[in-house]
Amino acid sequence: MHLSWNFFALVLVCSCLEPVAHKVIAQTPASAAVRQEPAAAHPDPTAIVRKMVDFYRKTRCLEVRCEIVDRFKADKETTTTMNATIVAQWPNRLAFRVEVDNGQMGLACDGSKMWIYCGPNPAKPAPSKESPDGVFRESKAPDSLAEQLEYEVSDGMIGMMPGERPLVLTLLDDDPFAVLMRDVNTVTYVGKERLGDQLVHHIACSQDVCNWEIWIAADREPLVLQVKTDTTQIVKFMTANYAESNSGSVTQRFTGWSFPCMAKAADFAFSPPKGYVNTPDFRASPRPSSPIEVRKTVPDISIPLIDGRRLKLRHGPDVKAIVLCYGQQTGSVVNTRDLFRLSKLAAQYERRGVRVCVVDSAIGAAARPGVLQKWVTSKGYRFSVATDWPNKIAQAFGEREPNLLEFTVIIDEQGVIRAAPNSHGAELKRELEAVLSDVGSSPTRQ
Repeated sequence: MHLSWNFFALVLVCSCLEPVAHKVIAQTPASAAVRQEPAAAHPDPTAIVRKMVDFYRKTRCLEVRCEIVDRFKADKETTTTMNATIVAQWPNRLAFRVEVDNGQMGLACDGSKMWIYCGPNPAKPAPSKESPDGVFRESKAPDSLAEQLEYEVSDGMIGMMPGERPLVLTLLDDDPFAVLMRDVNTVTYVGKERLGDQLVHHIACSQDVCNWEIWIAADREPLVLQVKTDTTQIVKFMTANYAESNSGSVTQRFTGWSFPCMAKAADFAFSPPKGYVNTPDFRASPRPSSPIEVRKTVPDISIPLIDGRRLKLRHGPDVKAIVLCYGQQTGSVVNTRDLFRLSKLAAQYERRGVRVCVVDSAIGAAARPGVLQKWVTSKGYRFSVATDWPNKIAQAFGEREPNLLEFTVIIDEQGVIRAAPNSHGAELKRELEAVLSDVGSSPTRQ
């Protein structure tokens, strides 16, 4: 079995970029607003989406199967199919299990404990006798599904996905309608048509990065039956060959919706298969090929930013701390939730002398910095962005396999790495506060 987490990132989240109607004014859930177009003969697609969301919010337990088909065409065309099952029960029980080839990955939370895991699937032995060890992480269960999605799913199993997360998981959020609408620019009602033997509303949505379509049942409960995302822009951006023939798409097909579901305790449990290793710092996204050494002085280099400025890592007293996030972060995966967090962090701590810099190691990002800068500006992100091809920054940190490298570090005013947090959520803020406590100020509240 060969599991590529960059592949999972592209498959699982490009498949989840979601709907809006007409025109989204704001980019955040709290202030999302829709500008209505003139009335037309067709139904209002916003109302259809809202009705769908409201239907799911009323249920306290759901179960569904999902087939995910990823098509990726660059030098050659490849198609990969994954099968997932999702069971959710309020307030905080969730099972999200994915199978691909001879491997599996997933998240299970029984209300008391939570596990994320990845490795060989014992029900489908690999043809080769040699098989990698499976890994899992056990932790205390969050109090709610929303908290689970905000931290553990985002920072854990599917943390480095482009866009948001699979549509079904988004429907479990506290305000799913706002999340669905966050990055959508326009929506078009394509028409009422047949999908298999079912009558559906076909809605097309456009975003800055990906266009996508959704099919919602029209003759009964407003169930989501299919979502298809055009990932062509991402495929072109993440490949060195920016050919017009490059293309991609991800299709999610949902079957077996069950309301209310007949979930049992065993559905949310996880028993580590033989050979699985308990790894407390396990994340599904790639980790550094060698650990970042905390308390080490950073290289004396100046990073050129895509807006023409430079960022000196040994920055001196004018900058109290630098949060440096390295990986294929922007151009290749477009991880909306993580980037939204980092932008919010940059705005919140700017007055305390904190600089947040995202370094993208994808060759596509380095080849088209102007495109990347335009995208960052359009989103209003408050952090700085640099590219790293051919991996000079990675090599300065002692890395020789930058494609495996992903890290976040906090560098203090002396140029010393003070922390290497594993997430961009609460852990990053705690570590940053510890570094800034030396100067005795408090963060600016937005």
